[in-house]
Amino acid sequence: MSIAPFDLGGIAPYFDYIYGNFSKPCVVYYQPTIEACNCEDSVSGPTPAWISGGPMTQFDPSCPLCSGRGTITKENFESIKLILEFNPSKFDPVWKSQLTRLPQGVMQAKGFLADLPKVTKCIYLKDDLTQYADRKWSLCETPVSPGKIIQNKYFSSVWSLS
Repeated sequence: MSIAPFDLGGIAPYFDYIYGNFSKPCVVYYQPTIEACNCEDSVSGPTPAWISGGPMTQFDPSCPLCSGRGTITKENFESIKLILEFNPSKFDPVWKSQLTRLPQGVMQAKGFLADLPKVTKCIYLKDDLTQYADRKWSLCETPVSPGKIIQNKYFSSVWSLS
């Protein structure tokens, strides 16, 4: 008598459904980029003057966007969905063995492997509670794919408050 192999194909849609219902919107922030401002140099001095069509004061003729620097810092961010866990006793076993001393404010985030490059390139993450408390999370450890029931589909990562 032989036992038929367990087919994960029938269970996989249920994991995707659970992930879709319990995941929270998070925003990953990347390194800001510096772009040139759309103002021109003033005749009276080296600071860029604002000629975009708005009113200019006689006391401060510099551009209100770049403050006379000529460049603008643009914040780069993207929204992804992650399952967040704040109780260290419920973390994946791979993290329990590595984090012997847990710093205050640690969370585990699980997400799709398609979002893994976004997570590894980000400088910090903001969770869905940012509207109430401005919390920035930085990545503690390199994200891993635990390889439990559904392999090569999800990743797990640990974040600390920064």
